[in-house]
Amino acid sequence: MRARTLVLAAVALAGFTPRAAAAQYVELAPRRGGVRAPVTDPYLKPGDDARLGIPRPEAFARRYEAGANARLGPFPVLIIPALFSDSRTPAIQPDALADALFRGPAPGAALVRFYDELSRGRLRMTGTVLPWVRTAVTLMEAASEVEGHGWIGERMADYVAQAVQRADSLVDYGQFDNDGPDGVPNSADDDGIVDAIAIEYPEVGGSCGGPGPWPHLSAISPGVSTQDRRLNGQPIRVVRYISEGVTDCSGTLVQDPSTIAHELGHTLGLPDDYQSFGGSGYQYRRWNVGCFELMGGGSWGCGTGPKQSGFGPTHMGPLHLSTLGWVEADIIAPGTVNADVTLQPVQSAQGRILKIPLSDDGMEFYLVEYRQRVGFDAALPAEGVLIWHVDPFVGARAIPEGLPWVSPYHLVEADGDNALRKLEAEGGNRGVAADVFTLGSRVDSLTDRTRPSTRDHLGRTTGVAVRDIRIENGVARMRVTTRDRFAVVARTSGALQATTAHETVLRTAGGSAPLTVTTMAGYPLPPGLSVAASGDVIRVAGTPTRAGLQLAALEVRDAAGRTLTEWLS
Repeated sequence: MRARTLVLAAVALAGFTPRAAAAQYVELAPRRGGVRAPVTDPYLKPGDDARLGIPRPEAFARRYEAGANARLGPFPVLIIPALFSDSRTPAIQPDALADALFRGPAPGAALVRFYDELSRGRLRMTGTVLPWVRTAVTLMEAASEVEGHGWIGERMADYVAQAVQRADSLVDYGQFDNDGPDGVPNSADDDGIVDAIAIEYPEVGGSCGGPGPWPHLSAISPGVSTQDRRLNGQPIRVVRYISEGVTDCSGTLVQDPSTIAHELGHTLGLPDDYQSFGGSGYQYRRWNVGCFELMGGGSWGCGTGPKQSGFGPTHMGPLHLSTLGWVEADIIAPGTVNADVTLQPVQSAQGRILKIPLSDDGMEFYLVEYRQRVGFDAALPAEGVLIWHVDPFVGARAIPEGLPWVSPYHLVEADGDNALRKLEAEGGNRGVAADVFTLGSRVDSLTDRTRPSTRDHLGRTTGVAVRDIRIENGVARMRVTTRDRFAVVARTSGALQATTAHETVLRTAGGSAPLTVTTMAGYPLPPGLSVAASGDVIRVAGTPTRAGLQLAALEVRDAAGRTLTEWLS
């Protein structure tokens, strides 16, 4: 039988054998036996999909585009409660877990209600919880032990595989492969891989100081083949999985939806938005987005200190809502002067977000939303206007000394102390009320001269000003100014895939014709594609003939010598 391994999806491990149950977009920087992992970039890069051999969330350059990772319609989730060989009789029964997460009136069905509220009904989650199965893997083999609590042991992969195999007669795994556009499970447009599966154990998890494995999302390679078949006769496989305990930290109550909500965000293609530095605890994290974002601290709690029991989950911020296709953006055009903008609460049916470009190429920008303390966001430290700084290629920028730590996605903190981008020992936290603009009926402004400012990550002025930010009659109002610039103001595109016809159309503004289009060194157009410019419109079309990751960069120059860069993937 081929050895199964868990593959690392974000960070490198130190001290693990090839069969070790490595990690995920792991909830911390991994370590074992006192050996700390090297600090690495937790964001996936071009080529990681081939290196890891698992489905990766989204191509690097497209992850930040509206609708790039759209997930609409049915989303079935499967939970297999699985005992270790030495587990005691579990305190939580499958019906109780199903009631808590998937069915019944509030406070039941918490996970279904959360994603329905978050997606405003665009994602239709359903859930199935199977009866307990028992594996032949011991707790210590699956969890090991680090500093007195469970971590991820040498036989975690075997535990997952055995759970899947021993539940095979209880379920049709094909009903949980429904990632294609037709909304029909196990049809011709699905990929043959179970979309969302959680293997859950009865012990208290390591994140609570218990002996169980640390809650995580990972992938098992080469995958576990099931007895259920695709239309082409090949087996349905389990590759990515979630693992956590069925109880809360007390070991007596059924789990709340916070952790699994976060991990399901990964199955939808989202990265962790915090970064870990040299250790496993909260004190080793720069949270960047804090408790205002599910993929940051939205399952941990605000302020400082350890994870708060029963907190959240809070909603995703505007970037992930946009990439998933769950909210639309109004885009501020170059050369706008004192435009009056109104934003409804983003959680409402009319809620939209605002996109304000900071750079000429539009790759560095703000997203603005009005968040209220309602529903699952009721535990936020304050309600008001949140402004988010997005810069997908920040890792390629030479940040001058003396400027704050930067990440591809972080909250612009209204108090200007950048605490979300600091470790706790440096004065950092997971979010406080003062991070919110318009706190306490205040009227705020954000310009090149305020603190925080609208300067870009290199410290340069952008000409962007957001003035008179206020809440009036249940809506957010503000005046927005941008400088006149050469920029892409509209884009229609699809993913670049081998042997699939592709077209991207870019419309520019602020430039002088004719436009000259070349490609960036090292990022040429894939063979089979061509590019042409006519007036202020650029069109890329053709059918890529090269397999693998498709990533290209267009460099556009106008007649006045102004340039912009546009990425395709």
